[in-house]
Amino acid sequence: SPAAWAGMILDHKWVAVAIIGASIILPDTARLLERLWLWDPLTGVTLSSVAFLLRASSDQIFLDSQNRYIGLGDFIVEINTTCSGYQGIGLVVAVLVAYLVIYRRELRMSRALLLLPIGILASFAMNILRIGMLIWIGRNIDPKLALDGFHSYAGWLFFTIVSMGLAAAG
Repeated sequence: SPAAWAGMILDHKWVAVAIIGASIILPDTARLLERLWLWDPLTGVTLSSVAFLLRASSDQIFLDSQNRYIGLGDFIVEINTTCSGYQGIGLVVAVLVAYLVIYRRELRMSRALLLLPIGILASFAMNILRIGMLIWIGRNIDPKLALDGFHSYAGWLFFTIVSMGLAAAG
């Protein structure tokens, strides 16, 4: 309820200020982190992982790691910086940090801190799954559905699953 939210914000004023501050700097931080996607080993791991995933459903895989193209049959996509998953990783880390700060008294911090690397890996894995599913849907169901609908909605859905799942595990 609105009263519960207001009470929580009043009880944790400095957390609310920190979250507002983080929301101001996160977009610029995300733009700086875009450069990580251009790091060839990360690009290679992502594309190779998607290709491995796609091999389970077809042998018609197209992979051009140098130009970051991947596809099945005649449905080929370019994986650019906005598809790299860094935004989802950043959001998961931000949610988990806020969770750890707010519930620090109820959590065993030595164990709860493990949620951060688990969240990063889970977010990265979900992004690989999202790209693989996007390509499979584009090839086997409908390219427009894959690119115009599934692409962003699946990202938000997977982010929510990872964030809320890890908070529940905590």
